[in-house]
Amino acid sequence: MMRLKSSLKSMLSGALTVALTIFGASTQADAGQGGISVGTGGVTGVYYPAGSSICKLVNDARAEHALRCFTESTAGSVYNIRTIRDGGLDLGIAQSDWVYHAYHGTSKFKQDGPFENLRVVLTLHSEPFTLVVRPGLGIKGFADLKGKRVNIGNPGSGQRGTMEVVMAAFGMTAADFSETTELDAAHMSHAFCDNQFDAMVYTVGHPAAAISEVASSCDAELVNVTGPQIDNLVSENPYYRHAVIPGGLYEGTSGDVASFGVQGILVTSADTPDYKVYTVAKQVLAHIDDFRRLHDSFAILKLENMIQSRLAPTHPGALKAFQEMELTK
Repeated sequence: MMRLKSSLKSMLSGALTVALTIFGASTQADAGQGGISVGTGGVTGVYYPAGSSICKLVNDARAEHALRCFTESTAGSVYNIRTIRDGGLDLGIAQSDWVYHAYHGTSKFKQDGPFENLRVVLTLHSEPFTLVVRPGLGIKGFADLKGKRVNIGNPGSGQRGTMEVVMAAFGMTAADFSETTELDAAHMSHAFCDNQFDAMVYTVGHPAAAISEVASSCDAELVNVTGPQIDNLVSENPYYRHAVIPGGLYEGTSGDVASFGVQGILVTSADTPDYKVYTVAKQVLAHIDDFRRLHDSFAILKLENMIQSRLAPTHPGALKAFQEMELTK
């Protein structure tokens, strides 16, 4: 088994510590007219350091634009989108599938109705659907979870929503598991190592601190999530794509792991002032090399991919930044 390098573990731990120290949770009330609030996710996922990295770049140039950026640790994608719609957040990070569903008023957002004012700011990192299991239980793929104890993720999170989609694709319900838990990313790692369940799922950019913690603290391995069910999900939905988690990132998993996934999308509302969105987009894109260095998940980001949006219209403030930087006509 390949060992997770100590330098990677230190990087993840250090990045999280900096994020928690400098960009602690806040509220929309803190932001006000002179602030920008960004909803993220659990502190051990990638959304929190992504939001913190965005705010760092904005706050580094505060003398130029007089805006201050705040991050808020939240339940994740679905929560962020709904809170933006309700006016409780300026911006938020969400999985591409939930951006699509929110804009069209489908799936979990059917009762909410179409969020026609939802707007895209930037497309961020890739997020494979990741299945982590306890070795020795015969779990070689998703179908093998039947009869096992599974953490399906906390309500309102992107990981929970995607888990339910995959379950439906395989014709499974929670009743097929011997037991289910609903822990969020911040708590599932310790619970896994305490033998509270046999498998957990996480839709996340890699490397992820929560998975690193499990892999380095107890016996665990990542397994493939493949098959005709996954192929159909990818072919039928514009927000999914096949994905590979590189081998060697985590202890216990030396080979590449095949799965599918989404992308992290920075979104906002059409009601958010143009100058706020412009400031965020411009600071990230103008300092993309700095942004790439703030987390390994951002290392391969390309500007041309970050400005593409097929899931909802792009906010005018972001478009202005793209045009100024001659990234689009």
